[in-house]
Amino acid sequence: MPKSPDFLCLSLSPIELSGPWIALATARAGGVGLLDAEYCHADALSIASENLARLLAATGPGQLIGLRLPSGQIPSVLDQLLRPLAQRPHWLVLTQWEAATLSERLLALPACPGRTLLLDVRDTAQLAGLDPALVDGLVARGSESGGWVGEDSSFVLTQKLLAASALPVYVQGGIGIGTAAACRGAGAAGVVLEETLYLMPESPFPASWREIMAACSVQDTRLVGDSPAVRVLERPGCDAVDALVRIAARCEDADGDAWRVGAAPILGWGDPASHAWPVGQAIGLAGSCAAEYRTVGRYLEALRTHSRDHVERARRLPAITADGPLAAAHRTRYPIVQGPMTRVSD
Repeated sequence: MPKSPDFLCLSLSPIELSGPWIALATARAGGVGLLDAEYCHADALSIASENLARLLAATGPGQLIGLRLPSGQIPSVLDQLLRPLAQRPHWLVLTQWEAATLSERLLALPACPGRTLLLDVRDTAQLAGLDPALVDGLVARGSESGGWVGEDSSFVLTQKLLAASALPVYVQGGIGIGTAAACRGAGAAGVVLEETLYLMPESPFPASWREIMAACSVQDTRLVGDSPAVRVLERPGCDAVDALVRIAARCEDADGDAWRVGAAPILGWGDPASHAWPVGQAIGLAGSCAAEYRTVGRYLEALRTHSRDHVERARRLPAITADGPLAAAHRTRYPIVQGPMTRVSD
């Protein structure tokens, strides 16, 4: 794996929209700009190919770019996406993979000695049978994320993966400035940003879609189905969510593959009356992030700087260490104070 900074910021933006601008801004700011093809339908592949070509032309070899896609798409997008990308070092994130077929999928990839390969992980059970030598890292895709998710939150899943594997872990789901610091302190190699960047000037979303997103809070997403569940945006006008719920009900007694296949035609980016948008809870942060930081580059710099400073401050001021002064004052080993909370069952 190519040498990279101590803590990386990766971004995801839909490959089939109006341009690769979030990915480009991320790469120019020292992060990894990923174009997301996980929900790209076949009829949008020509636009996806154009956006990838634009990103390749606008970035140099020292700038980090890449692609996210389901492992099952590898054969169908070889010519449009994978072969052009293989002409230079890049990052590739595979989703919806299985350990039993991973080697076969990887053999179909065009040769590229500069490829950094990550696996999207929703549950630690996915690691059973995985040969860690095949990949360079893991993405802890927490339940706060948009699209297909598991039961664990991003921070819980991160801790499980760090305990179960020696591979670098990049955290996805609900990432803000403070969350990034917690992930960095826990030992993560970096974070993956999605919705927090969707209202930045570099956003590829149409103005009418951005108006919908600007009105959203963290409560405006919904988990649909089970094993796996899919998180989508639920707002007035997002009528496709109702269709997704009906599909989930029909597939309730079937296996997960039937549910995925049934959901695929409407899960993705398009008119919200006919497409269920794979949006995570961090959409509630997008407006404030755009207002405060104004560009993708400034936000990434703030995230790296503040997360580093928070970790260093925690090292200098070990207020929450075991048997520290605050713990001694409470006659406990750990200085944990429980304040009033709502909507919490545990």
